Amino acid sequence: MNKHMKIIIILIILSGCVSQLMAEPIEVSLKNEVHVKGIYFMLKDVTDSGKLPEHLRELVLGRSPTFGTVRTTDKNHLQLMLRKSGITSEEVKITGNSDIRITRDFKKIDRFTIQKNILQFFIDWGKKHGREIKVQKINLSGDVNVPDMPISWNVELNDSITHSGLYRLTVNFEASDQEIIPLRCSAFINVFGFVPVAKSRIEKECVINQSHYTWENRELDKYAAHYPASDKDIIGMVIKNSQPAGSIISFESLRSSDAVMKGDYVIVMLNEKGICIKGSGTAMENCVPGDIIRITLRGSDKELEGILKPGNYVELR
Repeated sequence: MNKHMKIIIILIILSGCVSQLMAEPIEVSLKNEVHVKGIYFMLKDVTDSGKLPEHLRELVLGRSPTFGTVRTTDKNHLQLMLRKSGITSEEVKITGNSDIRITRDFKKIDRFTIQKNILQFFIDWGKKHGREIKVQKINLSGDVNVPDMPISWNVELNDSITHSGLYRLTVNFEASDQEIIPLRCSAFINVFGFVPVAKSRIEKECVINQSHYTWENRELDKYAAHYPASDKDIIGMVIKNSQPAGSIISFESLRSSDAVMKGDYVIVMLNEKGICIKGSGTAMENCVPGDIIRITLRGSDKELEGILKPGNYVELR
């Protein structure tokens, strides 16, 4: 037998050994009782998965049971899920008990902790909008079960409120696997803050200036964000409908106008003996059409006065 024939025979033998090794299935055994944490259970949870490659260990088999309940699965279900993933029984062999009992680990967040966080939410919310918040009552159904893993949570204020001070809330508990467990609840609160109040009757389409309103501390029946919090929020706005004396001016009753704010670009006009000369300038103060406004011409520090017209036009005097 020559040298080349020996090499060929050795390669054939080695090829057969490799094929035999490759054909050898990975054997995993089923567990009897399983405790899982996440929203889904995986192949690694229900088997002795030390021999499995990573992509098979993370194979999702189904949804975990709800807290406090038990779910069962069996060998047939596992083999079906493996086949759906393109894995045959020749590649992975499952041994052991047929039925597996699955429970989900959880922890409780007590109602007092939830109330404390809701209360802090309202305190922060009031500070953000410059309002004083008095919480009368928080309505909760009880403790909340969440996954036994790191949890973050936030409070959302829903877009609904009654005039009796009932605010609807959603507390979202988010687990580290991104599962979100919402808790819907409500709270009776009183909201106080300084808001603009009409000094006298304001007619429809009137452009607001400081002579039209005063600031008063009132109890509010809408979200704090529905009301102007400073002069810059209201000066130059237009009243949509007539506003009676003593009424609170909210954003809902206002619309934007042709008001000019300090630093805005303006078009400067000078009419002289039938000749109109135009230029550009910068407003030096907040004004509404019809007011006398101070401006500076572009490229110059010299201040001029004129009458503000609609469309950001300033007619020099």
